[in-house]
Amino acid sequence: MDLKKLTQWAKEELALIMEDIPELKKNANLVYSSPCGQCNLTADRLEIYKSFPSFFTIDDNHKKIKQMLQDKDEKNKELSGLIDSLSIADNTNIEFRFEKLNYELIDLLKRHPKVHQPERMIRRSWIRVILISLNDQYLSDNNLC
Repeated sequence: MDLKKLTQWAKEELALIMEDIPELKKNANLVYSSPCGQCNLTADRLEIYKSFPSFFTIDDNHKKIKQMLQDKDEKNKELSGLIDSLSIADNTNIEFRFEKLNYELIDLLKRHPKVHQPERMIRRSWIRVILISLNDQYLSDNNLC
């Protein structure tokens, strides 16, 4: 999955949503999120790995990467290649985070046509707003992953 391409798409979607809901400009940002953690949408793969290793699917390269980081060998070209080879875990979402909770704004955002909020999470009791899940067919259909 091309993380740069996906991040750019998410930023463009956010800009379009903000045209419709200008109140978001000062109150919302996007993050990569999963049941195991979250990170800034614009973080690079190495930053993400350091703070949120479960963002990636666990494979044989994790042990090598962990050792290189423990050895403080971050300039190693092999490390860069290993990080780039990791697959993003498919339980990851791109989600909105809010500076201040505004339930009316959250409800409006959940129903926006560009937001791929799961039907079960439309109820007001859910404050999480998912722009898209990385396993959403939309991403494959539009060559974003």
